[in-house]
Amino acid sequence: MVVEDGELVEFAASEAEISTQEKRFFFAELRYIASDRGYRQGWAAMKHKEKFGSFPPWDWNDDITATPTVTTLRWVKSRQIAYAKARAAS
Repeated sequence: MVVEDGELVEFAASEAEISTQEKRFFFAELRYIASDRGYRQGWAAMKHKEKFGSFPPWDWNDDITATPTVTTLRWVKSRQIAYAKARAAS
């Protein structure tokens, strides 16, 4: 095993770097998850707001749904775990 000194830097996409198309696709994935799992209609919009800080535009509800990627499924699972831990703590 080789260990080298280096500089640790944050590597994450900022809010400004995420395009409207990527947000729209993420919302379509959330709508697929909601319909697949029998969640209420507003669940996808609430999760979109949780991630991006604002609700998606109303006209995005007319879009077709998209099969979620592994990244989106993992994000949803992380939110479910955080919710369960918060409920257990209170």
